[in-house]
Amino acid sequence: MANQLLTDLGVLVSYWKLYKSMGISKDLVRGTLEHGYKVLDTYRYMIESINPGRAVYNIMTSNIVESVNSLFGDEREFSIMAMFEKISEKYSDFFKERRVQFKCPEKRTRFVLKIKKKISMNISLEKRLFSHKIANYKFRITGHGDAATVYLQTRSCTWRVFDLDKIPCPHAMATLQAQYGNKYGPEVYDHSSQYYSVEKYEMIYIRHITPVPSEESWVVLVELMGRLIPSPYIHPSTIKSGRNPYKRRNGVGESFLSRRNKCSICKCVGHKRTTWQIIIHHDRCNCSNLCCCVFVCCGLLYI
Repeated sequence: MANQLLTDLGVLVSYWKLYKSMGISKDLVRGTLEHGYKVLDTYRYMIESINPGRAVYNIMTSNIVESVNSLFGDEREFSIMAMFEKISEKYSDFFKERRVQFKCPEKRTRFVLKIKKKISMNISLEKRLFSHKIANYKFRITGHGDAATVYLQTRSCTWRVFDLDKIPCPHAMATLQAQYGNKYGPEVYDHSSQYYSVEKYEMIYIRHITPVPSEESWVVLVELMGRLIPSPYIHPSTIKSGRNPYKRRNGVGESFLSRRNKCSICKCVGHKRTTWQIIIHHDRCNCSNLCCCVFVCCGLLYI
């Protein structure tokens, strides 16, 4: 940035001035930390009044904390009110993507795509199983050294996969085929939970998230104006000089594969030429010319 200003405008500015001016510009655009906490309660009132009702959404991921942290990496440096605005904007985009996902009539299905793939996989696995009818809607499934008992009326299997996933497992697929014949396809969806259907999926994201207007147009109660939330106190001794760290640190029990060094001489992994102890032997001469020297690395000789 300093070199760009020097080239374009002919002005020499230090790095510290650029860093401070960048912080002042961010405060002017996004607001300061103190102001964000000052109007936080008022902001909560406005977002609840614009979006009436209370809905709880569960965005299921493999690790929701890490997913949200990586999603809002830059926004975590904003003031608290600007950060909430960015989070609201991001989730509003998510809801819009979910709503338009199944609008195309050609691609519309009864169940969501991920569940359809799982059902297709279970259908292919049930072809290797054998069914034996014990009673009405009760079958014993064998094959490949395992056995299971399936109850179609209660939608349960002794392997408990059908009970937990609410989708017919391979044992239940074999039972449906034995009960209803080869045209048992519609029965698979009837014996699955309707929470996997496209209609239920669309109902979850049918609501819209309306953003909060500018602060000048807020209309709030008088008692909320006098209710102030102080910003968190930071002891001066805990403030460190320099930039705030952006990269996350490894938690307790976490281990990540680090890039291992490779020696450019012996091509071994675990060290490199500059840090490994290299023994230099002169080949019976007193000169300091490296051409006369022999390098010993990992027990190998290099002239």
